[in-house]
Amino acid sequence: VLKKPAAGCAYWLCFRIFLTMTPVLLDSSSAILLHKAGLMEVVADAYAAFMVPSVFREITVAGQSGAAWFSRAMIEGKVKLLPLDGDVPAVGPLARLDAGERDTMVAYGRVATRFIIIDDRKGVQFCRTMAIPHINALLCPKILYWSGWINHQRYCTAFGFLLQAGRYSAYVTDYARRCTSAQLTAFYP
Repeated sequence: VLKKPAAGCAYWLCFRIFLTMTPVLLDSSSAILLHKAGLMEVVADAYAAFMVPSVFREITVAGQSGAAWFSRAMIEGKVKLLPLDGDVPAVGPLARLDAGERDTMVAYGRVATRFIIIDDRKGVQFCRTMAIPHINALLCPKILYWSGWINHQRYCTAFGFLLQAGRYSAYVTDYARRCTSAQLTAFYP
């Protein structure tokens, strides 16, 4: 039985959105790649997009690509901040991750988000080890296209851009090219 959090609880917003949209957590590298590919606004419309404060700080450094967009998106509620209660200790397997990835992993364990969008290699390895559902930014154009959020031309443009900008391994790009809709339905909005 899902217990309703108190209205004053920091996770009340996540609970309310969970009832109507697919909640996801974004890591900084994925959010920046999606922004550069012109898909971040679509992702924010298709999903309940959350990020932890350390990720938000990373992507809103003055002068960085997308900083102004993410600041506006947070104010407008397109991207939601998911605060953590206290500092996250860098111990055990979490010690290998930087603050943004570490906080994202901890937030996933505390809040009912469906999956994480993450491109950082160490973060992806952690997700695999801990059986945390995750995708990278390169799969987002396919998912958004197959679920009807973008047209074929936009899919091709974004996918091509991410192939070039994402610094993905041959294994990752091969999987992204050949995966089927059925393999990704768990990540649909």
